[in-house]
Amino acid sequence: MNEKVSIIIPVYNIQGYVAKCIESVLHQEYLNLEIILIDDGSEDGTTELCEKYEQIDTRVNFVRQINQGVVEARKRAFALSTGAYVMFIDGDDYIDRNMVGELLEIITDKKAEVVTSGTFVHSGNAVAKVHDMVEEGEYTTQGELKNLFSKLIFKDNYTEYGILPYLCGKMYKRDVIKKLFKNFERNVKVGEDAAINYSIITGCTKIVVTHKIYYHYIMRGDSASHSAYEYFFDDMGYVYRYLKNNFEKNRYAAQQLLEQLEIFMVRTCLLGIKRNFKCSIPFYWPILKINSGSRIIIYGAGQIGRDYYKILQSMKSYNLLAWVDKKFDEYSKRGMAVLPPDIIEKIKYEYLIIAVKRQDMAEKIMDDLTRLYGVNQDKMIWVKPLDIIEISAEK
Repeated sequence: MNEKVSIIIPVYNIQGYVAKCIESVLHQEYLNLEIILIDDGSEDGTTELCEKYEQIDTRVNFVRQINQGVVEARKRAFALSTGAYVMFIDGDDYIDRNMVGELLEIITDKKAEVVTSGTFVHSGNAVAKVHDMVEEGEYTTQGELKNLFSKLIFKDNYTEYGILPYLCGKMYKRDVIKKLFKNFERNVKVGEDAAINYSIITGCTKIVVTHKIYYHYIMRGDSASHSAYEYFFDDMGYVYRYLKNNFEKNRYAAQQLLEQLEIFMVRTCLLGIKRNFKCSIPFYWPILKINSGSRIIIYGAGQIGRDYYKILQSMKSYNLLAWVDKKFDEYSKRGMAVLPPDIIEKIKYEYLIIAVKRQDMAEKIMDDLTRLYGVNQDKMIWVKPLDIIEISAEK
């Protein structure tokens, strides 16, 4: 096994992150790599760091361009690449040292066109494990592919991804990317991963899914994915048409794919409304089974925490005492009424609501609160948040 693997890493103003990303690739156990760093017009020290790595390792090819967005950066890097297999990494993330070798072994042994894997999601000190919700294994027969594609975007209840939409965390055979990159003509800034990734996968005839996790995604509050964007709905219109066109051609599960696409668009656009228009209507709602009049504290000031705060603050049936988060200083600068977690020790409360989406992250937070502030586990509550689409579906 000595196939060359091309690693494409777009970078833009990530001076504080890019070195760790590049180092994680340079120290892969598998050595036959081509690493293409494509700088999309950085204005901080990112450029100089990339130039340094190009000088110290011949596998690194550094390219600069004027700012055109991540789609054009990836397309240009792909055009320059020569590997039989291709992976994508965002320049502020990093990977485990065995990732390339293990995914290459799977994709070559199984003669597959794509192999998927999971992601560690880092938010401060909390780490969540995320993987595809479809079953691990090979998908190659007509029945297997129909089953996979019918759960591609959402598995069963339209709340969890069948296959994660990201280009990162996967290895692709070069040939399956080429045509789709060429046909993706618009430089969109939202939904581009889902549009390209799902179109690639539905064009494949042999796919391998593994729940192993090697990729580390770093959540940054200042990243483009968390910012308002003027052309959000124009871009999502293009993403919808692009996916619809490709899904209609699928000979295994076209109808199921189109139904999933409609739900995907509704969910994504609702989040876009909140982000771009500063809409005050909560997307996530707390489903709490506690006594009326209970004295409560909310932990977590992310999107779910903000929605919980708006709802519980307006409800007369609960007595909301405080809203806390370990990154309180960051949130307070935005004008949010978030307090430091040590305030918990000074307040008489009955319940502490953990406002995060994933159970594993909630469990980590609860362990930390017990260890640091002596919070009784019996007082802490985490219930999986339901969004307004899920709530409507249940009624």
